Amino acid sequence: MTVTAPVLFLLLLGALGLALAAGAAPGHLWLPVLQAVYARYRRRLSGNNRLSVLLRGRRVILLFSPGCPPGRCLELARAMGARDSRFLPLVHGVACRLPSRALRRVPGGLAISEARARADTRAMLVHVEDDVPIFASDLPFLDWLCRRRTLSGQQVPWGVERIEAPAAWPQSRGEGVRVAVMDTGIDLRHPDLQDRLRPGYNALRPGSRPQDDNGHGTHVAGTVAATDNGIGVVGVAPRALLHPVKVLDRWGSGLLSDLVEGMRWCAENGMQVVNMSFGTTQDSRTLREAVRRLRDAGAVIVAAAGNEGPPGEGQRSSVTYPARYPEVIAVSAVDVEDHTARFSSRGPEVDVAAPGVGIPSTWPGGRYRSLSGTSMAAPHVSGVAALVLAAGGDLSPDEVRARITGTAEDLGLPPAEQGAGLVNARRAVAG
Repeated sequence: MTVTAPVLFLLLLGALGLALAAGAAPGHLWLPVLQAVYARYRRRLSGNNRLSVLLRGRRVILLFSPGCPPGRCLELARAMGARDSRFLPLVHGVACRLPSRALRRVPGGLAISEARARADTRAMLVHVEDDVPIFASDLPFLDWLCRRRTLSGQQVPWGVERIEAPAAWPQSRGEGVRVAVMDTGIDLRHPDLQDRLRPGYNALRPGSRPQDDNGHGTHVAGTVAATDNGIGVVGVAPRALLHPVKVLDRWGSGLLSDLVEGMRWCAENGMQVVNMSFGTTQDSRTLREAVRRLRDAGAVIVAAAGNEGPPGEGQRSSVTYPARYPEVIAVSAVDVEDHTARFSSRGPEVDVAAPGVGIPSTWPGGRYRSLSGTSMAAPHVSGVAALVLAAGGDLSPDEVRARITGTAEDLGLPPAEQGAGLVNARRAVAG
């Protein structure tokens, strides 16, 4: 089905009308409804859609030779007609908008047109690719059906119980381990999170606070390290330190260049665990290089496998990127009965499974909410990585991965669905 801008406008307007007709207060029901409709079509609207390219140019990332100074990289980009340029130190590239006439299609991607490619540009420019959109790996169509709520007392979420995290707490609670939640930000005043929060970064608006304006990042953070304080919920590693790194906007989407900037901050600030509950179906040389450099900086990288379901006909894998890369621990989702979630991506890249259906966790405004998706599965594994690092001393990312996969519980599912099995905190900490 081809969706035009007028059709999308009518869909959004209709969703708003239905919500208001039901008596919803502005900002309560209607925003999640709009988010759900938008999420269905956001791939058509994000990144390099036709209208955006026509009016403003194509979003691209230019990778330059390491010998090209940053200022020179920006100068060469401007000579090609670049606008909105930003240097990306982690990959030695420039994110910018280029006019269509400056680009040409080549097998496997993009290249600078001959008319725009000066001799010095050809010597220094290594690669050109789209600045692809990245999306949160939850199920926004169902989010609005899950009511926000308050909790009396404290509960241990079923996923935290299922992976035996409470049994690991006498040995480790993740004390002092720095966990970056690369997401939509975190509610900086949530009573279950504020004591665990440490400085973060807003890649969308550098200098601004990484405040969550969506909810996804707050939910993910609660599963990693909600405080054991007698209220709300408790996370897998309740003594870990949470660093919010905002790379996704209020709709749960962002650009590859924003992600790379967030990864740079993580690498430069010594993040020990980095949770990535998002993905894209498009491979990227830029993303692959950024992941490699972040891992080389010592970070354990955990990513949602994706919500693409089983692979299509003739395909081996439906796992999204960055979870597909070998440097990343790819996490699929199972339900309360240890069955693979229908939505969960499958493929040989899956390393472990974790609970990802009906997961209760923190939500902005001091509230709580249950969500589903591999987005919810990944932070269980990030929490376990924090437990292992706090208990095991100076372990490398490879050693942490080996500990997590080597102690996983075999659920009897195909390896493409569970990897090594269900992550188990007690066994991982014990070694």
